[in-house]
Amino acid sequence: MSTEAGNFYAQVDGDVIVHKGKAVSPRQFTVAAAGEARNAWRDVSIRRPGDDRWRIASHLRRECGADDGKKQNVSPMIAMREVASAMEATLKTAQGIIAEAKGFAERRFDRRHTPARRNEDIIEKISQLD
Repeated sequence: MSTEAGNFYAQVDGDVIVHKGKAVSPRQFTVAAAGEARNAWRDVSIRRPGDDRWRIASHLRRECGADDGKKQNVSPMIAMREVASAMEATLKTAQGIIAEAKGFAERRFDRRHTPARRNEDIIEKISQLD
């Protein structure tokens, strides 16, 4: 990573990024190099074994994504169908949540209270009190 203070280097060892002998995340590396959090995809350059030049991480990321067979050769119609299907599932879920919330919000009558009792029950109870 190049900054006004100079160039900073880290090395990938297996699945770990090592900077000054310490395992770091991409964010931690940018903080160590620039003194503040930076966008590692945009500010970190990478040179892989066999590469002849340094490449910005986001460019490599884009290239790796382009190699994914699922992302290539998908017609707009198929993509729209998948989006519509996902939206339909999301709407069905939202409708279910709304119906559930309405069920909790609706007033429930408790049959033990007088307003919900039948007239015969009320009259019977009054006659028992006499």
